[in-house]
Amino acid sequence: MSSRKDIGILISAVFAGCLIFGTACNKDPFDSSKGSFKDTRDSHSYSWAKIGTQIWMTENLAFLPSVNPSELGSDTDIFYYVYDYESTFVNTAKATPNYQSYGVLYNWPSATKACPDGWHLPLDAEWNVLTGFLGGDSLAGHQMKSKSGWFENGNGDNSSGFNGTAGGYRDNDGGFFLLGKNAGYWTATNADSTNAAFVRDLGYNYEVIGQGFYNKRGGFSVRCVRN
Repeated sequence: MSSRKDIGILISAVFAGCLIFGTACNKDPFDSSKGSFKDTRDSHSYSWAKIGTQIWMTENLAFLPSVNPSELGSDTDIFYYVYDYESTFVNTAKATPNYQSYGVLYNWPSATKACPDGWHLPLDAEWNVLTGFLGGDSLAGHQMKSKSGWFENGNGDNSSGFNGTAGGYRDNDGGFFLLGKNAGYWTATNADSTNAAFVRDLGYNYEVIGQGFYNKRGGFSVRCVRN
């Protein structure tokens, strides 16, 4: 059995080790301007950045426990899509360039549950905080769009670090549209109608970040924000 003296020596050694390596033992991994983390559900790594007072993922969510063809949908049941993939094999969908570049398109019921532990689907009000920090909706879009990949050179400067990419969307009646031209992101905020929710969007041919609402059957990208 270890003595109290032995335990004290062990604790002192651990504390000294923290000091030697220049970090506190309980250092918050998100206590910096940017970084990355791994989703424990599927070991997918994501980059993130601190923008104003918030911490945002800087790439689209790619959590994909199942996948559906675009002809199938619901505004109450969970559905996942990968742009232009029209079958049900997850590993095949993950091997496509669209998945690797743009992640997953979620209907609203899946979007509300898709973020990893410690993160959540942002409310529309939380998007307002982000765009307010960037000078308002009319100025935020150019700062949020990625520097490349947008149709007709409709790129942004990504000065915010958000790195918005044009992943297109799944129409609420089926079919995929506007890859390279539009980026749509679900919010966690219901619209007036119970089967619609607010969406934020970026476009190749405008510099604002749009705000509207869409039927929950639709498929849009997800950017999670830190709790």
